[in-house]
Amino acid sequence: MKTKSALDDGTVLCESISICRYLEALHPDPALFGTEPLEMATTDMWNRRIEMQLMATIGLYWRHAHPFTAKIIKQYTDFGESNLENAQNVMRWLDKEIAGRDYIAGDKFTIADISALCAIDFAGFVGIALPEDCTRLTAWHQRISARPSAQA
Repeated sequence: MKTKSALDDGTVLCESISICRYLEALHPDPALFGTEPLEMATTDMWNRRIEMQLMATIGLYWRHAHPFTAKIIKQYTDFGESNLENAQNVMRWLDKEIAGRDYIAGDKFTIADISALCAIDFAGFVGIALPEDCTRLTAWHQRISARPSAQA
């Protein structure tokens, strides 16, 4: 049985950011990765921060403390549990960082917002709530979640 490839030439892209970059190269408007050098660098910086600081801690909690993953991997529960607090501390840091902005990386919706929305939604799925004191991040999350693309 032949499986379908992602692209006509047989190329398969598996990483979400790589897929998004490919699609943006084909359809550059709106630009999710920025258009000017500083905007591109700022967007990339914020996206990496979301991936490495927020999503990584959520992932460690998921891997080492969530009951579902206990069925499939060896867990280090104390380490996993410590990442619940770490993830919420990163959320508090991000809450302060976005003060005065509508979006994670500045004044436009970017891939950093998409990554942050996915991370925060995944956090909720695995049992890590947005802290109540993260009022800016909660308002941001509500605005971004209300977008038609997030509702789809």
